[in-house]
This record gives sequence, C-alpha cells and structure tokens, in this order.
Amino acid sequence: MAHCLHLLTLALCLGFLLAGFAPNAGAASPPHQEATHGLAAEEICGETLALLQQHQQELGRELRRVHREIAALRHDLEQPGLKEIFSGIGYILGLCGVAFFFLGRRQNPGKGN
Repeated sequence: MAHCLHLLTLALCLGFLLAGFAPNAGAASPPHQEATHGLAAEEICGETLALLQQHQQELGRELRRVHREIAALRHDLEQPGLKEIFSGIGYILGLCGVAFFFLGRRQNPGKGN
C-alpha cells in the first residue's frame, strides 16, 4: 500500500512539473497563484523524493541482511553434516567387508564347499 502511495505522489509531482505548475492549462491565472502552486508542487516533489530516498535506504539495508543470510547458509552447506560423515564411514566399512570376503575365499578355497 505504501508503494502505491509513493507512486501516486510521484505521478502527481511529475504531472505538476509537466503542466508547468498551472492548475488549469486553458485558463490564465494570476502570477502569485502560479507561484503558490509552484511552491506547493515543489514541496510535494521534495517530500516524495525524501520518501523515495528513505525507502531506497531501507531496501538497501534489507538486501544487505539477505545477502549475509545467504552467505551464512552457503557456508553451512559447504561443511559435511552427520549424515555425510556416517555415510562415508559405512561406505569404507562396506568396501573393507567385500575385500575381506574375497581374501578369505582365496586363503581357504576348500573349506567353504
């Protein structure tokens, strides 16, 4: 909702700038009235720019926080967990078991049959 308000204010600001700060494009208005509308439009534009800059700074802070969280998650994923450690140990023990099986068959060929 705040984004829509910012965009609406920015559109009004641009409309005032493009219309030459005149309330009625077809009717001629006194110079002091044009100056008053011009000051009001400049104030609106100034407030809008300040709000946009503030919003940009908030987004920058949020983006930096998200980047730090992503970097922390990547760091955590690079390190092996318990699942990977036990899987590696099981794989090694399995290979050793297969090797001992074949070594045992070579040394005693007549006993098993």
